[in-house]
Amino acid sequence: MSMTSETGQNILLKIEAICLEIMHSISQNESPFMSYPRRSKWKELVFEETVGLDKTKANLPIVRVQFDKPKSVKKFATMLKILKIVYTLVQENRYCTKRDIFYQYPDLYPCQSSIDQIIDDIACMLMVPRWELHILATSKGLVSGDLQFEDSEGTHVDCQHAIAGVQIAAHTKDMKNIQTHAHFVLVVEKDATFQKLLNSQFCQKMGHCILIT
Repeated sequence: MSMTSETGQNILLKIEAICLEIMHSISQNESPFMSYPRRSKWKELVFEETVGLDKTKANLPIVRVQFDKPKSVKKFATMLKILKIVYTLVQENRYCTKRDIFYQYPDLYPCQSSIDQIIDDIACMLMVPRWELHILATSKGLVSGDLQFEDSEGTHVDCQHAIAGVQIAAHTKDMKNIQTHAHFVLVVEKDATFQKLLNSQFCQKMGHCILIT
């Protein structure tokens, strides 16, 4: 087994505990279930100035995904499958994207958004950020503007002087010494729009800002 962080070890233990609880329910002729805090509405979240939106301090209602309910049996099975994927990824210290899971297991759900939602539900159930599951939103992205940092290899990166933007690493947890004086961040969906804004010197004209696609 590859070396895993303390957070990774805790995730493995939590997944093992969930599986043991499911096995115990089956052995007692009870229907197994999984549960997680619901966070679908703004009123169910708490805003803290130091961390932003925080669900850990909110009094959230609990969602139960039960094996014996026709409406949730497929989600229950899919959650188990993704828990297995997460366990393997964390154990072997590997990463994949949400899109990878969707394409590798097309039998789980017919649309990407359903898989994305279940992955987020699992992160909520385990009470960890999604990237701690070793599942990433996307494998690429670009950033430009008032941002400097050191990457995982210790290289100093200055996003202000990159002509076409700086490639965002799939895994950003190891970025260090992040520095910025940006007053706002603008996120654009299309790469073509991002490049057009760069060509028009958007960041230089607007001053302290960060542009992301």
